[in-house]
Order: sequence, then C-alpha cells, then structure tokens
Amino acid sequence: MSESRVIIAEDHAITGWGIAFLLSGVPGVVVIDNVTDGSHLSSVVSSSSFDLLILDIGLPGQSGLEFLKTHQDREFAVIVFSGQHAASDFQQAYDLGAEGLVSKGDPPEELISAITAVTGGSRYLSPQVSGLIVVT
Repeated sequence: MSESRVIIAEDHAITGWGIAFLLSGVPGVVVIDNVTDGSHLSSVVSSSSFDLLILDIGLPGQSGLEFLKTHQDREFAVIVFSGQHAASDFQQAYDLGAEGLVSKGDPPEELISAITAVTGGSRYLSPQVSGLIVVT
C-alpha cells in the first residue's frame, strides 16, 4: 500500500486519538489531522492534502451525513465509522457514496481492512454493517 494521508473526524477526542494510535502502527498510513467538530471539518478538508477521511456520523455542528451530502463530488475516499447502529444512517451513508462503512463495535482489524480496501479502490462493509444495509 502506498502512503495514505488520513484525516479523522470523531467528536470523542479519546476515540479519535485511539484511532490515530492504532493507525500509527500501520505501514503507509499517516494521520495528518484529528477533527472533533463537524462545523470545522469543511475548512480542514479544503485546506489539506489527503486521501482518506474517517468520518463519524454523529459530529456536532455538522453531522457526518450532512458532510457527505455537501461533498459528493470529492477527490478523497470516506470511511464512515459510527457507534450508532441505525440501519437508515448506514444506508444513507452508503447511498451518499461512502466507500467504507465500519461499526465502532467491530474489532480494530476491521478498520484497517476497510482502509486497505478503500485505498485500493474497493468499497468495504464490515460484518456488523453488511447485514444492516441493502447494497445496490
């Protein structure tokens, strides 16, 4: 895997930094920013050079789903990473073009698998999410 520059958008700071710590051990993955508020996400995205956004659905200020709605024409991949298991939220994220969907209840390896798949050009649904949505 070539180097992937990643932004994490997660409102729980300890979770965001935990993800960053997890990814620090993955060769070729570099976390360049960790955003905790959706209202600042668009400005960070527009001023950064990166390949992948790990996006929580439940961000304050602007939800992850609202962000996806306004950034459907983008040059970076998105993995939606959420602890909410509302099938409708995951379905909407999928329909809005999120390349990966991972539950916070999945083992850490699922996020790494999602990153590998998505940066390789594939879509990825974790086992906990795959049964919640209809793939079209």
